[in-house]
Amino acid sequence: MSGFNNNPFAQGGWINPQNPWSTGSSSGGPPPSIYGALPSASAHSPPKFVEFQCVALNPDITNCMVLGPNARHCFVVATSPASSATPSVTLLRNDRGEDVARIEWYQRPSIEARDLFPKQYVSQFLPLAHDMR
Repeated sequence: MSGFNNNPFAQGGWINPQNPWSTGSSSGGPPPSIYGALPSASAHSPPKFVEFQCVALNPDITNCMVLGPNARHCFVVATSPASSATPSVTLLRNDRGEDVARIEWYQRPSIEARDLFPKQYVSQFLPLAHDMR
């Protein structure tokens, strides 16, 4: 009997001692469904944090590769040097090499992210707390 997991009584944790295929909390079955008689969603909850790793620092984090879960290439951070005529610019490129974000390092730095938000001062994007941190 492979269909016993779809039994709403088994999903609710009720045990039928006359039925060896019944499940429930005392038989080590899945926890009761939060949806009532429907099967429970998933035994594994999604991760609460996603870890990123900066590698290939050249010479530091302003020029590096960002890896995500399972060492998957997510972004490249590339910063151009400043000159007397132009500010330093940091570009964030996705795994297809497309520019997705840009920071211009003027005296008042600005930031923009393609398809997410227009160019704005960093102080507007990430304001200081009342204690100035």
